[in-house]
Amino acid sequence: MKWLRLLWIFPFLLILSFGRPDKHQLYNRWDNIHFVKEIDFDPHPDTVFVICTNRLYQPGLQQPLADKADPENKLQYLVATYSNNEWRLLRKENLEEAVAYLPRKDFLLYIEGMGKTFPMDLQRSAGMTAQYNLNVIQFEYPSIHPRKNPVANFYFAYNQAKHATEEYSEFIREFEVLKNNHPEKFAEVNISLFHHSMGNRMLKHSLEENLLIVKDKSLFQNVILNAACVPQSKHTEWIEKIDFSERVFINYNKKDFQLNGAMFITFDKMLGARFKEPLAGNATYIDFQTLVAGRHSNFLNIDGRDNINPECRRYYDLVLHGNNPNLADSSLFITSTEIVGFGLK
Repeated sequence: MKWLRLLWIFPFLLILSFGRPDKHQLYNRWDNIHFVKEIDFDPHPDTVFVICTNRLYQPGLQQPLADKADPENKLQYLVATYSNNEWRLLRKENLEEAVAYLPRKDFLLYIEGMGKTFPMDLQRSAGMTAQYNLNVIQFEYPSIHPRKNPVANFYFAYNQAKHATEEYSEFIREFEVLKNNHPEKFAEVNISLFHHSMGNRMLKHSLEENLLIVKDKSLFQNVILNAACVPQSKHTEWIEKIDFSERVFINYNKKDFQLNGAMFITFDKMLGARFKEPLAGNATYIDFQTLVAGRHSNFLNIDGRDNINPECRRYYDLVLHGNNPNLADSSLFITSTEIVGFGLK
């Protein structure tokens, strides 16, 4: 029973609730982030990408983008570059103006999970840009508060992800218009949509609430739900509404440490860890358990952590670039009665 479960984990939650809330302040460095009036591409920066964020913009403050969403649901469009240990951000009026700064190559629309300050999201997008040679457009939202404790931060991020659903839907619709109005920018390039962990809540709620109505049924080659921190119950009802992508991939791992912790807090089985039939008819399920054990983030090399497995890198390089991996490739995938769908080898 749920109340017995709550009694069992109450001491654990109590300890967490008094944990030090300030560790994320170490990853909230703003002294090397500068808003500029124009971006000088000579010398060429190490990375160029776009961020669309629903954070409250407060010009003139040491931290111009707040740890909370804009109360008027206004979006900020930023071209971001990095060189010589300095971030430069150029504000633009809309997504079209921002994307004009990106070169011609495959596009990735990228939504992160819990635990990212704005400077951390800059680093993640730069990493995705460089590691996979992609045009990254990140939809960014407040997913942690540097002065909250761990349990409070979980609910803060959980609520912020749902709160951002309307702005997220606007972002996707705006990208659809951009693609259709500028076929020369997107001709012969692939486009993928990647949600990690709690970022999947926006996709879920936008589909459930019928906010994400996409006319272009080939808007994306791949939609990837990675380690989804959303309830698995009745997931087919909203995933089967994804009719704007050639393929849908659900990456899961029943040993995922973070998602199993989320299940204890929410009493929900998470789609990225455990699910039961029926399965979504339009999705391919990829099991990471054999390859990564309890690891949660397997798609990006991050300083201070072990690099991701070469097999993970190979798989993500395929799907993030909008390709259809050969599931019959026995050097990368395995099938077993213990696996739903296909397992990474």
